[in-house]
Amino acid sequence: MSRTEQLLLRPWREDDAPAVLAAFGADDMATQAGEPITDLAAAGRWIVRWREAAEAFPFAVRSAGRVVGHVAVSGVDPQHSVGWVSYWTTQAVRGRG
Repeated sequence: MSRTEQLLLRPWREDDAPAVLAAFGADDMATQAGEPITDLAAAGRWIVRWREAAEAFPFAVRSAGRVVGHVAVSGVDPQHSVGWVSYWTTQAVRGRG
């Protein structure tokens, strides 16, 4: 991914399950979810959990028409204007800036 490529953040959709499955299939991502993401059903549950999470704002990161990552702000405390930021990128786009 070059610095001129545009990134698009959008809500996760059910049809993103294959991209989630592929991302969590990488060795370094295999243990990064609440449950093993080993099939499309598990990938779908991961998406639903994020979409239904209270006080969380999760987004699919897209570039060149494909999902290349995830970014979320969760544990949002509106009283103190703070939250936790988490993200991951697919192996295909890591290290590109």
